[in-house]
Amino acid sequence: MQISDNRYAAQIIVKSDKVYKFDSIECLIGYSLVKNLTDSDSEKFIVSDFLNPGSFIDVGKSFFVHNDKFMSPMALNVQAFSSQSDREKFVKENGGKEISWDDVVNMVKETAQ
Repeated sequence: MQISDNRYAAQIIVKSDKVYKFDSIECLIGYSLVKNLTDSDSEKFIVSDFLNPGSFIDVGKSFFVHNDKFMSPMALNVQAFSSQSDREKFVKENGGKEISWDDVVNMVKETAQ
């Protein structure tokens, strides 16, 4: 898949070292829901740090923001950060809502209905 904006890139790495690349967090989630994949020992979900595009972080260690001022390639407009302090600073400077990984997954599920 062509990555149009590295700030939103995401990947699934499976145990066989196969890598599935996505241009947005919501595409990774959509694919994982269809294929019944989970962030586990067999499949690792990673997302690009919004402030350091190309630097990937595990979704379980990521901090998320929903902010419509920053358009993601598929328009869910969720940004990932590597630290709570980066997320807080981003929200203070740009607005948006602090959300969890489960919130992001539920947002994707809601848009799919």
